Amino acid sequence: MGDGQLADEGAQWLEEVANARVHGTTKAVPRERFELEERALLQPPASHPYHSLTLRSPATSNRRATASRAHTLPRIDVEQRPLRAYAALAGGAR
Repeated sequence: MGDGQLADEGAQWLEEVANARVHGTTKAVPRERFELEERALLQPPASHPYHSLTLRSPATSNRRATASRAHTLPRIDVEQRPLRAYAALAGGAR
C-alpha cells in the first residue's frame, strides 16, 4: 500500500466515519459542530510568511560536576532579537 493510498483511505474514514458519527463525549456530530460553531472562528492565513526563531547548533559543551559524577550539558545559544521582531512575527508593527 502506497502513501497516497493510505492518505486517501484515511481521508475517506474521516469523512464517512469519524466526522459523521455522534461523538461519545460531546454528543454532537463533529462535521456539524464544526460548521455551526467553529468555522466562523477561523482566521485567514497570515498575509506575510512566518519566520521562525532559530536555535544555533551547540558548538561546545558545559560540564557541571555533581557529588556522584560529571554530566555533560549541551549549550544552546538562542538567537536574541529586539521585541519589535517578535511583534512582527505575531502580525503587529514592523
